[in-house]
Amino acid sequence: MAKFVKFTNAGAPFEGQPLVINVDKITTVIKDIANRNMTQLWSKESQWLIEEDYNTVMEKLGVEWREDENKAFKQIYNLNYFENCDGFTEWQNNMLKFGDAYASILYAHDIDYGSIFKEFPRVTFPQGKDGTKHYTLKEQLEFLEKNKKRIPKNILEIGGGRGEVTNTLAYLGYNVTSVEFHPNAEKLFKETGIKFFNKEQSYNLINENIKDVELDLSKFDTIIMCESIEHIPEKHFNNFYQNLIKNFKGYFIITNWLNPFPIFVSGTEHCRRIDNELYDNFSKNAKRTVFRRKSHLCLEFDNKE
Repeated sequence: MAKFVKFTNAGAPFEGQPLVINVDKITTVIKDIANRNMTQLWSKESQWLIEEDYNTVMEKLGVEWREDENKAFKQIYNLNYFENCDGFTEWQNNMLKFGDAYASILYAHDIDYGSIFKEFPRVTFPQGKDGTKHYTLKEQLEFLEKNKKRIPKNILEIGGGRGEVTNTLAYLGYNVTSVEFHPNAEKLFKETGIKFFNKEQSYNLINENIKDVELDLSKFDTIIMCESIEHIPEKHFNNFYQNLIKNFKGYFIITNWLNPFPIFVSGTEHCRRIDNELYDNFSKNAKRTVFRRKSHLCLEFDNKE
């Protein structure tokens, strides 16, 4: 049965007027950074700007909705989403996106992403697009093998999407654990392994929200977040990050397309702002910055207790 709650509407042309919303339809609640007295509500069909602060809105929504956040996120990241979102063209052509997926694997091997453009001149500099028409996964892996300066052994990926990065690293012989929350992860990861490498790859897939996962980060030497950190609410990520700065030793890698940067909070997907201030804060806790360029960040941590 539908549950309706009354809010104060702030969107034109009905500013200040009561707005009744079926909260069963809401998938995402976004705190307005520019105006703390505003909150955005999103469903799959609509969005509303509410003239009330985030805490008030969450109180009105009630405990039941907050406890069902996992269900809401799974509704957003369904199979249709991954068949239409960024990178699907590259996936169809059995290759890695140069600008983020391939970049993250390069950084794990201590290779500067900026070094690829001499070898792959038809890839758009510096964004990393347009390589699909001209190059192959085989060529990408040959460049990696020829230029690697570091060999990771135990890798953790947070937010693996369709599984391109996890499957590639597993194919290269590394121990890989991937935390991916969407309900079709097992199906897509398996399909990607067979599609890219003609057989299913071996990896450990944890199909849970990162906020609900307890990991011994001392077992890993590399952590990768490829096009995922902006999709994870800060409150869901905080416990994991505190674990990282206390117990992790190795490379922590974040990649997205270099542009746009910063990445702003928008829609039902991008629920955390990614900018230089955030990267500066991450860097303060690290031993050193290995690589940094706009949305690309590779930090070395040495914090095993």
